[in-house]
Amino acid sequence: LGEAAGAAMAAAVAAAVRRRDENRRDGDDGDPVVRTATKTTVVAEDLLPPKTESGFWKYQREAARVYLGIRVQLTVAGLIGGNFLMNIIEKWIDPEGDQHPGVWLGFDIFFNVSFTIELMWNMYSFWLCRFWKSAWNCFDVVVVSIGLMNYVLPDLPGPLGLLRMMRAFRVFRLFKRVKSLHRIILSLMSSVPGVSNGFVVLLLVMSIYSILGQEFFMLHGANYTFTNDQNQEVELVTARGLEYGYDYWGNFGLALYTMFQVFTQESWAEGIARPLFNSNDMSQQFGVAFFFVSYMLCVGVALMNVVVAVLLEKMVSHEPEGAEIEEPLGRLDTLEWLDERLVKAVPENLEKVCLDIEADCLVLKQQLATVKRSLDGIVESVRSSEPVRTS
Repeated sequence: LGEAAGAAMAAAVAAAVRRRDENRRDGDDGDPVVRTATKTTVVAEDLLPPKTESGFWKYQREAARVYLGIRVQLTVAGLIGGNFLMNIIEKWIDPEGDQHPGVWLGFDIFFNVSFTIELMWNMYSFWLCRFWKSAWNCFDVVVVSIGLMNYVLPDLPGPLGLLRMMRAFRVFRLFKRVKSLHRIILSLMSSVPGVSNGFVVLLLVMSIYSILGQEFFMLHGANYTFTNDQNQEVELVTARGLEYGYDYWGNFGLALYTMFQVFTQESWAEGIARPLFNSNDMSQQFGVAFFFVSYMLCVGVALMNVVVAVLLEKMVSHEPEGAEIEEPLGRLDTLEWLDERLVKAVPENLEKVCLDIEADCLVLKQQLATVKRSLDGIVESVRSSEPVRTS
């Protein structure tokens, strides 16, 4: 058995080395598709459209292969990032757009034409169903179409003029090109159900406190005055010139927004809690303190941390499709991949190693034979009830 295993391993390794040497001698480094994959990226065959021999779609498969290549994807990502950078520069040095209108128009035309060419290339490569099944492709169509619409209909009436602001959303297309960003978006989307449940609980607790706050504090500061803890009647007018009770607790909507302001910790202690706490009624002081402290502990500490924990748990546990190691999967069915692994695992003095293995197998065989003879002697001694004698 040992001799057979050693001979089989030696034959397999020798065959691998022989195939490698033949490829090197013939000037061939392996399959061209596989070689391209190892240097750039793997384009899985199932991502490409079926091959067509003639007609308009003759070059569709090759166009898709080039489009999915790392160079094209990096170029498109660079264009998207460059367009976003130009939008920032424009709004920084020329907010009104009247100092250098020709420069901004030229950049806008360049990026629109580039994105249109990229979109047409994408549509040709994956038309019809495979293109429209992707939500990112639909988003690309909307963004590019609005960019072209600004040239066809420059003076859009009313709210339609706001469509020009869609230029700022072109940077979202970067999430489709950069895999690390794309995985973050997929992780966030996978965490939406769990986080939504947390936000629902958060909203319910805020609504409960809003109803209680409206009942307790709606009439506080009526007639623009209140009595402080030193029994002095002082003026209480909000920054908007309204009564405190109405401005912060006048109805459920105002009270809910007030509780949201407390949740964000934006000027809530001085602007909202202090006017209620500084009262000549001791019971009101304790009630106000308990109301806001319990709210902050429940919502600001406990529930918010629960939402964050759910978000992190969903993001960490999410495994996007295709996250496996690409190179072994793309080269699993090729002999070249197996040959390289075998050659790397085998030392240079292959013949000596095989002879050593064969010698070790012979020694092991002799030792097993000796053990077998000893065991046979023990068995015979037991059967004949004679003292055990071992050699």
